[in-house]
Amino acid sequence: EEQVARVRQGMSERLHQLESQIQGKLDQARERRETIEREQKEKLRNH
Repeated sequence: EEQVARVRQGMSERLHQLESQIQGKLDQARERRETIEREQKEKLRNH
């Protein structure tokens, strides 16, 4: 019984870590996309 609780705890911690990593990657991708869009707009203005 106690072992099952420990295993569940470990699984939920691992899941939480994965969710954090995924969220971080999504944030990075969004920032990169916004940066690229900004640079493209500035190039259009400069030409």
